[in-house]
Amino acid sequence: MDTEQKFAKRETVLSIMNKRILATDLDGTFLHGSEQDKKEFYAFLQENRQHICTIFVTGRTIELIKDLYLSDFNFVPNYIIADHGTVIVHGSNFEPLNSLQSKVVVQWEKLDHDQLLKLLNNESSIVKQPFHPPFRHAYYYQSELIKDRLVPKIEELGFECIASSGIYLDILPKGFNKGTTLLHLLDHLEVDHRNVVTAGDSLNDLPLFKTGLASIAVGNSEVDLLNKVSKMSNVFISKHCGVSGIVDGLANFRWLTV
Repeated sequence: MDTEQKFAKRETVLSIMNKRILATDLDGTFLHGSEQDKKEFYAFLQENRQHICTIFVTGRTIELIKDLYLSDFNFVPNYIIADHGTVIVHGSNFEPLNSLQSKVVVQWEKLDHDQLLKLLNNESSIVKQPFHPPFRHAYYYQSELIKDRLVPKIEELGFECIASSGIYLDILPKGFNKGTTLLHLLDHLEVDHRNVVTAGDSLNDLPLFKTGLASIAVGNSEVDLLNKVSKMSNVFISKHCGVSGIVDGLANFRWLTV
């Protein structure tokens, strides 16, 4: 990297480090709510881009996010953490943040995937999801009992498991999930953690809330998630769903008045 590139990178970091950061899940959270509520909230974020940086933190693959961009959805975040924390890219052009992405790659390549697949192929209560994310194994599970019986075996092989919505089982490289990857990105951007709020609705968002960052559980959150966060002092539980819940939470954290 030449001097000019280094300077440009530093300029980008400096332009974000003093902003407030909204790190939000998509499905059930940022994409959930009435069309009018979403339109108004997205417009608010767009009008305040000089003050608020938005990071999508989602289980979606990059391909599914690209499909979203091709729809009538017209909000572009500053950054995207996709695939449950295993893919990190710029929001405008999907270019990877190589200094962070390389850490995921190194950890992923250390793992014994053949041994994992041998274990999973003998399980009749799970079914592979119909896509191929680069740094996670994605399955559907059919019984909650799988959590107690299969998950410990997977974790013994050095993977991390995220079970959510009573159906999704995502197997990640250990040490990477929505929360830990967000923290890596915030450190990369030199952001004051007091300037960050996260938002989510599902058990796969629990790692966001475990960061200790100010967080919002929207009103349509999974009951299992609410049970987990009910005593966490950093989490505001909104009675409002989707984007209305995010707005409610941002008002609670005094980012705005409603």
